[in-house]
Amino acid sequence: METIDHYLDGLRRVHNLHQYGWAVDVLSQEVYEKARYLECFPGKYGFAVLHTDELVGVWSSGGNRLPTIIRSAADKGGAKTVSCYDTGLVRMYERAGCTVVSRVPFLPSAAFEGWTESLHGKPDVVTLALPAPSYME
Repeated sequence: METIDHYLDGLRRVHNLHQYGWAVDVLSQEVYEKARYLECFPGKYGFAVLHTDELVGVWSSGGNRLPTIIRSAADKGGAKTVSCYDTGLVRMYERAGCTVVSRVPFLPSAAFEGWTESLHGKPDVVTLALPAPSYME
């Protein structure tokens, strides 16, 4: 199985099975194949960095790996930002060294497929800046 297959398998598993998996956007395979950087440790974690410097498709099977993911995304992938729903993920990213740079109120008209207010609420969309790469510190 190739890296992209391992990555998508882990991403879809978290998206479908985790309590907050709905908050992880699953983009098309083509987007991940064209990503500037993709890192995956099968069964543990994965992420992609787009050519827009955005960190996307972050998934983990647990174990407080977000600080490692953030550092690797900045150092190896050149990621500068990450966006997420304000579901507790914002606090996790902040603890991993990211800083909130913008917040957009939730728009039901732009909600993800399958969204229902009673199940998912109306979480703002928050963009955070990743810390500078460690080689610049």
